[in-house]
Amino acid sequence: MSSFEPSLATLSPERIAALLDGDSRQQRLLARLLLEQLRRSVHHTLRDLPQGSIHEHDIVAELIVYLYRRDAKVLRDWDPQRAGLRSYLAMVAGRFARRWLMGQPNLAPLLEEHLGSPFLPGAALELELEYR
Repeated sequence: MSSFEPSLATLSPERIAALLDGDSRQQRLLARLLLEQLRRSVHHTLRDLPQGSIHEHDIVAELIVYLYRRDAKVLRDWDPQRAGLRSYLAMVAGRFARRWLMGQPNLAPLLEEHLGSPFLPGAALELELEYR
C-alpha cells in the first residue's frame, strides 16, 4: 500500500475495504477521516434541535460504533453510484442523531413536536437507518 494519505473525496468502496482490512495504522487513518465528517454532520443535524448539542459527543461516539459493527457493514454498503461518501455519511449521521435523541426519555416529547415524526423502536429503527 502506498504512503498516499487519502481524503474522503479520494475514497472508493474498494479503498474503504482495504483500510478496514488493513493494519492498525490504516484503520486509524480511516477512523480519523470518518470522525471529522461525522462530527460535522452530527453538529449540522443537531444545531436546531432542542438540547441536541449537549449530546453531540455521545452521539458521535455511538455513531462510530454503529458504523463499525457487523464488520463495518454500513461503511461497506456505501454505493458511490447512489451518493457521494460525504452525502452518504451525512444521511446516516443525521438519521442516527435524530433517532438517538428520540430514545432519550427527557427529550423525546420535544423532538416529536419539533420533528413531527414518531419514534421507531427496535427492528423498525434498524430498517429506517439502513441504506437502500
